[in-house]
Amino acid sequence: MSTGQIILFVWLICINALAVNLMYKDKENAIKREWRVRESTLFWIAFFGGAIGIYFGMHAIRHKTKKFFFYMGIPMLIWWNVLAVSSLLIWVV
Repeated sequence: MSTGQIILFVWLICINALAVNLMYKDKENAIKREWRVRESTLFWIAFFGGAIGIYFGMHAIRHKTKKFFFYMGIPMLIWWNVLAVSSLLIWVV
């Protein structure tokens, strides 16, 4: 495994862990009626590799599952992430 592949792998683990954590925190704060994470922030995190984490958070935590842009947009961003990561792996190798 090359250094670039390792960096990409670590990035994906970290960004997806952050995504799940933000979904959990947003759900928790929604219940308490406190500060919320912007939806645009969640989408940017999904765009830059955290779509699987957002998707997991949606279904495991049952958060934002009824929002059209989430239940349609996040699966499309998962495909975007797959294409981007596979392109990067081809380019890095």
